[in-house]
Amino acid sequence: PTDAVVLENWFPRPGSVDLRGGFSPHCTGFAQAPELLMAWNGVSNSKLFAVTATGLHDATTAGAIGAELLSVTSSNFSYTNFETAAGGFLVAVNGADSLKLYNGTTWSSITDVGAISITGVPTSELTSVVALHRRLWFTRAASRSAYYLPVASVGGALAELPLGQVFSEGGKLAAIGSWSSDPDAGQNDYTVFLSTKGEIALYRGTDPADASTFEKVGVISIAPPIAGHRSLAKLGGDLLILCRLGLFKLSQILSSKAGITKELSLTDRINSAFTRAVTAYASNVHWQVLAYPQEQALIVNIPVTSSYSEQYVMNTLTG
Repeated sequence: PTDAVVLENWFPRPGSVDLRGGFSPHCTGFAQAPELLMAWNGVSNSKLFAVTATGLHDATTAGAIGAELLSVTSSNFSYTNFETAAGGFLVAVNGADSLKLYNGTTWSSITDVGAISITGVPTSELTSVVALHRRLWFTRAASRSAYYLPVASVGGALAELPLGQVFSEGGKLAAIGSWSSDPDAGQNDYTVFLSTKGEIALYRGTDPADASTFEKVGVISIAPPIAGHRSLAKLGGDLLILCRLGLFKLSQILSSKAGITKELSLTDRINSAFTRAVTAYASNVHWQVLAYPQEQALIVNIPVTSSYSEQYVMNTLTG
């Protein structure tokens, strides 16, 4: 009586149930279907880029798509916007190609040589990037370590933070995020490291080079993540974790005295459908959880095939 578990093409508002908004074509003429969108947001303008399996296109303006700006070997990019004294950048890595950097005008491929360079690890081995505490953090293919650049920089020497002694169940480092135990108090921001075995390590502090201020708070275990570097997403000051048991808020996991149960998950009401989707499609690329504040929506993308996806959607106001 209190739950509408399945609303196909409808969306629940606090006081109504509305037909899902439709769509209109934006860019056409792709030789291959776009598999990812990346946005660069400057102070006075923005750019939208569409990534296919082989290349990156400017999709800012509606109409026929233009030629590839860059050739790539994988669309599985992780990206973030990042500001330095030189301006605003879009930083993107995919674990196969060299790091891609957009400065608001042009794209560059960043290696260990050049006007902007990154040393210490081949940038083609960097699988995800996130901006935390005024610096860029990266995960690396087949590694349990996290890597970070100097403060307010898109280049320089990568420093390593080994986590092999922290993750007792082994596996690799899957994703990095941040969580605030009190959104009004910045000193309570934590850096979160998630392993492929489902271990979560929390660190307090902002300078990983200073052991006296960057300290491990604890390690907890959940189920293995199912979306690689997209397993973590921000929702306000909280951190969402997409794993084989469902979608969880980190704050609820940490406050639970009963351990990890499906009742804690945001997907509890659709647990059967979610479990079936995980069983059938967990190995597919492009699982993702995405908060859409304009519509009070939380969206979980489920890649059924390489060209077809479904979404589970929750109203963040009502649950």
